[in-house]
Amino acid sequence: EAMSKQKEDETQPETFQEALQSLKSYRAGRKLQQALWLFFVQQFSRKEEHEKLLSIFGKFDQDGDGRITLSELREGFREVTGSTLTEREANELMIELGSNKSQSIDYTRFAIATANKRRLITKRKLEQAFNLFDQDGDGEISIEDFKRGFSMSNVQDETWKKMIKDFDKTGDGKISFREFKLMMQELMGDDPQLKESSYVLPSTPQMDPTFLSDSNGSNP
Repeated sequence: EAMSKQKEDETQPETFQEALQSLKSYRAGRKLQQALWLFFVQQFSRKEEHEKLLSIFGKFDQDGDGRITLSELREGFREVTGSTLTEREANELMIELGSNKSQSIDYTRFAIATANKRRLITKRKLEQAFNLFDQDGDGEISIEDFKRGFSMSNVQDETWKKMIKDFDKTGDGKISFREFKLMMQELMGDDPQLKESSYVLPSTPQMDPTFLSDSNGSNP
């Protein structure tokens, strides 16, 4: 039984405290980074990791309505960690998480804030993700590639141009693998540790189109 418990723990490397620390220190990044990070979470997270995050989410979602309100966020931190979030800290965190008009967040936004970047943004996964977008294999991701990869043909080209501009160092309107890698390393902050991983890709998920709207997140 002890061996079984140890094996279970090894398949669930996200600890409760790690998830809470990730949540408290979460910064959304710029729009394209937000969209790509959501893509990484949906694409590369294992089933057991989602189950663990759902369990943590449930500790905050006290009324079980599938959303975490500002008061539930503060109360959840107090109950499970013994520490408190000030009202200002909680408000700032809700903004970073892209809360809606009712000042609440759903599981998807909670998951992207608590998922472990070091496990998901690896050299192997960066290459796999880049190749998923670069389907013609020309070594660059164009606006059309992003539209196809995110299944978001309804987003205007001008919106994509604005998002790409921040990371397009050569000014050609496309994202090279080097630019792609630097963009995701920047999202990781001060610890861009990219380790090898042999995790196999599941099927490509659908991107939430509201994730690119100006109402979500505080950064353009």
